[in-house]
Amino acid sequence: MENSKQENTEGYYFILAMVFGVLTGWVTTSSILYAFLGAIVGLLFAGLFVNVFVKGRHS
Repeated sequence: MENSKQENTEGYYFILAMVFGVLTGWVTTSSILYAFLGAIVGLLFAGLFVNVFVKGRHS
């Protein structure tokens, strides 16, 4: 018997992108505003990565 449970790992990309976006914004400028902006840019890049590269690999 084969268990065909497929794990959804796309959420990990968004979490990592947000964390490293905040860290990049904070380290480069030491400003909360740029840390928030870094999180937004990180989430945008994660969305691009998931929709272009990850979904294309599973098709």
